[in-house]
Formats: sequence, C-alpha cells, structure tokens
Amino acid sequence: MHREKSSGLLVPAASTWRIARFTFREAVRKKAVLGAVLLTVLFLLLYATGLYFAFQNDISQVGKATGFKDFIAHQLLLLGLYAISGMAALLAIFTSVGTIAGEVEQGTLVGMADTAGLIPTLSQERVTTELDKLLQGAKPERGLEVLRSTGALGFALPELASMVGCEQNRFHQFDVWGHSVATVQAVATTPDTIRLRRWAALLHDLGKPAIRHVKANGEWGFYRHETIGAELAAALLGRLKLGRAESHAIVLLIRRHMDRPEPDDRRSVRRFMAKVPEHWRDLLALKRADNASHTYDDHDYHDRLEAACLRAEDEERDALRAESPLNGDDLVRIFDREPGPWIRVIKDRLSALVLDGDLAPDDREGAERIARRMLNRGRA
Repeated sequence: MHREKSSGLLVPAASTWRIARFTFREAVRKKAVLGAVLLTVLFLLLYATGLYFAFQNDISQVGKATGFKDFIAHQLLLLGLYAISGMAALLAIFTSVGTIAGEVEQGTLVGMADTAGLIPTLSQERVTTELDKLLQGAKPERGLEVLRSTGALGFALPELASMVGCEQNRFHQFDVWGHSVATVQAVATTPDTIRLRRWAALLHDLGKPAIRHVKANGEWGFYRHETIGAELAAALLGRLKLGRAESHAIVLLIRRHMDRPEPDDRRSVRRFMAKVPEHWRDLLALKRADNASHTYDDHDYHDRLEAACLRAEDEERDALRAESPLNGDDLVRIFDREPGPWIRVIKDRLSALVLDGDLAPDDREGAERIARRMLNRGRA
C-alpha cells in the first residue's frame, strides 16, 4: 500500500484522504466555503470595475470626466481591498464559531470519531502538545468529554479508558471518569500552576479501576489507590514525555492526595507539608477540587488545614533562623571532648527540637541535659 510521510512518520494515503474529506465537510457545514466564494466573487467584481475605470481614464483622457472617473476608480479599488480584508475576518469567524460558542456539532463529532484511529500515526510530542492545550483551555471538561465520546480517549490516553464506567461508592456523585473530569474543572489554578494541577487532577484517581474491590459492607472500596495510581501515572507521564521535574511533582501529588493531617496538630501539619516540598499549596488545591464532586462537604476542614499550613510556614521561617542553643565551642567546653562528628549530631538534634517547638532557642540548660542524655546513650 502506498504511504506518505508526515512528521517523520508513515501515514497511509487513504488516511490522508479521509482527513481531507473530513476537513472539507466541516468547512461546508460551518458555511466557510459559501462565505469564501461569495466574498471572493464580490471582491473580483469590485476590483474588475475599478480596473476598468482606471484603464479607461488612462486611454481616453477625457477632460472633465477624468476627475470623476479617477475618483470612482480609486474608490472602487479601495473597496476591493476592504472586501478582501473582510473576507479574511469573516472566514476566521466562520471557522471558529464552534469554539466561540463552546459547542461541538454532532456532525463534527461523527467526523472526529471517524478519524480517531489516526492518532497513533502522530508523533507523541504532537499528541502531548494537543492534550496540554486541551487541559489548559477555558473548558477542559468539554474537550475531555469529546475525547471520550468520539473514542479518541482510547488512542490518546488508553491508560484512562478503564475509568469510564467504573462505578464508585456513595461518597461520589460520578464514576471515576466523571469524577476526574469534574476535578479538572474544579481545581483552582494560576498561569504558573495550571499545567501541573490539571494533569494531577485528571490522573489523581488513575489507580481506582485496577484496585477496586467489594468491601464487607457491600460497597466499592479503593484501598491504596493513590499508591497504585502514582505508579501508573509515572509510567504514563514517561510515555507522554511531559518533563521529568513536572512529572515527578504530579506523581507526588497523586501519591499524597489522600493524606489527611489533623489541622490542630502542629507535627501532623508539618509532616503533611514536608512530604510535598514546595507543593503543599498544589496538594491542597487538588484536595479541594477532589471534594467538589463528593457527596459530602469538606470545605471547613480544608480551610482549617490551609490556615494551619500558613501558620506553620510562618513559624518555620522564624524557627529556621533559630539554631541550636549550644554551638560547637559550648559543647567542647561543657563535655571536655575533642571536636569531632559528635558535635554535628548533637547540634542537628537540638536544632530539630527547636524547629518542632519542643526546645526554646535560648534554653541552654535544657539543651545541655538533652546533649548529656545523647552522649550517655551513645547517640553522639
């Protein structure tokens, strides 16, 4: 079978013809062809009339009529230029009307379904770029639903196909796919976080279909789905070539999205933050969005957790500036020992206690008692 090259890949010539037919059919459906033909004919008529008057002006050189003919010629030529500009503008409107309205016509869906099987012939970089555009758009849930309804999901993101129709328990409004799409739409983003957060939202329950089981009460259970999901997401993101640093952050958010620290417990909050270095805000945004399509409201808990994280962040800023109450010289003098690695071990422990709020930065006596216990127990 004859094949044509496209983007470095071999694509069947028949497939290229299918794409061409689909493109022309959509152009006709959205009146782009009719608009182009009418505007082009209008432009040609105006331009031809202008040329006629200009030509007559040059050859006849009729005195008093010349000024009028010259005026008409220039005006019609100008109108012709305006017409061609208008044609370009209207064509842009015609072809983007579906996007502007946020609607996808049924005929378009049929055409997309007909060509969905061509996705594997595209380079992975191209597919990932288009998925990125979809997820970072104004209405990602519409694009994701089109992927599902046209069958393109099974070709672009086959790892997610099992989420469709995967029923959940009474705590969820939708199946795993519907819940994931709702989470993508609900997650709060900024221009700097939109890519990270929406990919994490889409994939956060990726492990549920594989781990689903029936609990003793007869309901569906998904124990450890976050762990399995993180492993599956790592493989998927590697295939998509999304980038190592961002992929690592997405996998980390998926792995930790079920964490539920106690907002009134400082250590619990700090452990929560420490498990996602520099990404606790992203994790909290994911948890809020995850709850948006649950059957219960966890808004108050998330507000308390956010406030606790902000307090911990402020305290940590101050605590990091407070070192061990005893420095190396103090320890050598108190214990009459030669300097060595033991000093670092004790100072690190004392600094950690200060960080946790269990030792005041100026409590030298308390620090000395702790250091003595460490030395007596052979921990330094």
